[in-house]
Amino acid sequence: MTHYKQPRPLGEKKRNSKDITTPVSKWYLLGHKVVQPKQAAEPARSPTYPTKQLNKQVLQRLHLDRFQCIIFPTAASASRCLKSLGKSSQFPPEIVRFNLPVLSCFHEADEWATFFAVICESHSLIDVMSYCRDTGDAISTRQAEYCLSCLDFLESRSATAEYCTRPRKMPALDVASVDWVPTVLSGEAEKQSIKEMIAQPAPVSATEVFLFPNKRNALYTVSRALASLSGTREVVSFGARRRSLQRSSWSKVSFCPGTADGLDGLKISLASGRRIRALFCECPGETSLAALRRIRSLASAYSFVVVCDAASNCDPDVFPLVDVLVTSFTSSNTSPSSPSVVVNPRSQHSRAIMSQLGLIHEDALFPLDAIALHTSLNTSTSVQQTSDTGLVVADITPWFSVVQERDFLLSTLVGSEVSLSSCVSTEAA
Repeated sequence: MTHYKQPRPLGEKKRNSKDITTPVSKWYLLGHKVVQPKQAAEPARSPTYPTKQLNKQVLQRLHLDRFQCIIFPTAASASRCLKSLGKSSQFPPEIVRFNLPVLSCFHEADEWATFFAVICESHSLIDVMSYCRDTGDAISTRQAEYCLSCLDFLESRSATAEYCTRPRKMPALDVASVDWVPTVLSGEAEKQSIKEMIAQPAPVSATEVFLFPNKRNALYTVSRALASLSGTREVVSFGARRRSLQRSSWSKVSFCPGTADGLDGLKISLASGRRIRALFCECPGETSLAALRRIRSLASAYSFVVVCDAASNCDPDVFPLVDVLVTSFTSSNTSPSSPSVVVNPRSQHSRAIMSQLGLIHEDALFPLDAIALHTSLNTSTSVQQTSDTGLVVADITPWFSVVQERDFLLSTLVGSEVSLSSCVSTEAA
């Protein structure tokens, strides 16, 4: 007998278990309503399968059965994670660098095979994963896959002698025979093209666009850049509690409800002498365009930076009202996206922000991620690749007993369409 879920009445919202289990301390009273900031009870995300495999292989290589590790693409990101953990009394966390032997680096792109493993005790794993969730500093899935394929050719280096190992397979030193390890394309042309496409609607120069591997990392980097500027060290999170701000070096992180009453309270406090360095908001989202205009008016009067987290491309209505826009080139959740930071050149803070971002920004966008994104932005190429993949899937579906019918569309190069329907009769195995 087949059971179906009971449909919800029209207009009734789905209950969220995270809302039910949220501790009381996470809720805030606003007038007669109880409001919960977004992301208050969001769990740390589990690593993807290639990342788990790389973690496992690293621990096996170092003969560490009782320890855990998380992989980072740069030394700076690994150092920030290590700093957030503190020190353990018996086994303090350590960083182990994996890279190709110096004499064998014939390809510039082989620098992407370098990664940094933070080794910690099992009880510290939750803290490390929470750090990765808040900052987006961990290695991407595609780069983890690439590093895993290169691992046997990598040496490991560490301040602890036991963690220093030689490559399991020694690469040839002859420059003519360099097929011993896969290489990646540089992706620089694709990255530049993506920057230009992001900059065009604003319009700004491509030099004012910074690319990031994910949006959390973009927000975290902007937060670190602004926190390092001279002056007031307080930041306001408008409408949602953003953990990336807590991870930065702000002296005070305040929350302002994303309502008209919240803005009224902020205006009164600023008029009474309070000073803030920056305000983070989201538009469209918890911040309406009218509210963003009020925020812009306050920012001009009290000289603070407005950072807006946008869900899609540069909105011509939103961009003039903010100093920094954190956006994705594509808005679909199922499509590749390019989280980027765009600095408004007309902002009075633009020179200081650009200077600081230029100092701390790391090119951590893996080339294959950039190439895949650039390909997806080309509609005709994306449609062709999707069609090719769909045909492969359609060819193998008759092998599965659960498939009863397949119906798909074939598009030829001249644009004509042929409908093909094939019924597959199967019996239960």
